[in-house]
Amino acid sequence: MKREFTLDSEACAVLDSLAEQFPGGADAIVNQALHMFNMEKRLDEIEADPEFQALMDASERDIREGRTVAHEDVEEFLRKHRK
Repeated sequence: MKREFTLDSEACAVLDSLAEQFPGGADAIVNQALHMFNMEKRLDEIEADPEFQALMDASERDIREGRTVAHEDVEEFLRKHRK
């Protein structure tokens, strides 16, 4: 789908510079930037969710209070208990 939009001179220079280095050129860069912007927006919504914040607070508390298991210990446990 074709769209037309106006860039300021700085944004235009950035797009031109990136287009020279990026496979797919300016079209691919604009598409990827829009997808990333949308993903960031969704992440902001998730991070603002009170349930998510409570989960993160509980995780931070567990870490501070030593209620964690080292990654290496989990790997060793799984090696021993896999069938």
